[in-house]
Amino acid sequence: MANSNRQFFTHDSIDEKHLKAMLANLLVSLILCPQRIYLVSPWITDFPLLDNRARVWDSINPAWGQRIVNFSELLLFSVESGCALSMVLNENRINSSFLQKIEEKNFSSTRIQIVFNDDLHTKGLLTNDFFIAGSMNFTYRGTHKNDERVELITDLEKISEAKIKIITRYQLGDLGAG
Repeated sequence: MANSNRQFFTHDSIDEKHLKAMLANLLVSLILCPQRIYLVSPWITDFPLLDNRARVWDSINPAWGQRIVNFSELLLFSVESGCALSMVLNENRINSSFLQKIEEKNFSSTRIQIVFNDDLHTKGLLTNDFFIAGSMNFTYRGTHKNDERVELITDLEKISEAKIKIITRYQLGDLGAG
């Protein structure tokens, strides 16, 4: 990826669509080329993300079928495909349904790490290649309703700085995969 940034403002319907397409495509890229994922969001809920109604993504996962695939399905399939996932969340009942989906997958502790921090306000999804940062929680409201600003950062120096700060601040251990 080139070292550049892209901003999205969800009050603009075109930016909202581009944000969701970007997030879906980046998660698909992690399915194809697994890395460690750091997901930091005080609140997390499921939301529709990848449009597979034309079955164009069947080669990635035929089980998705002819429908819109949810965020949780893409994220958890990336773990099934080899990614390690470290999540930092508030310990709030809003997150319960999403956490239940993770528990149902019965991943080992070497694949998923969940840390709770009730002072958390930071939001982002970070890998070695990109950092999605901004005001948006990874929730239905964050992606479909609220007025949010999100930035896709591909500058490797900024990604490295963010990775060090997130790992250190939330004391995230080594899970492998990047």
